[in-house]
Amino acid sequence: MFSYILWNQGVKRSGPARTGIYQNLTPVWTGLFAWLMLGESWSLAKFLGAIVVLAGVSLVRFGQPQRVKSLEGTQ
Repeated sequence: MFSYILWNQGVKRSGPARTGIYQNLTPVWTGLFAWLMLGESWSLAKFLGAIVVLAGVSLVRFGQPQRVKSLEGTQ
């Protein structure tokens, strides 16, 4: 229940679009905690998948938006 309260506070503060980005971290956190607490092993595919997810979240979070030129008025 505590996690739902935190999630809703994050949506309230940052908005749903920005908060939704972090939803992609759920499999990474789950794998990390399974490794720490249950001794689960990580295959190369899981490790590479975690890197891709972390890279994607960091690009969206810290990347600079690019401006798209308007097509109006050009012929």
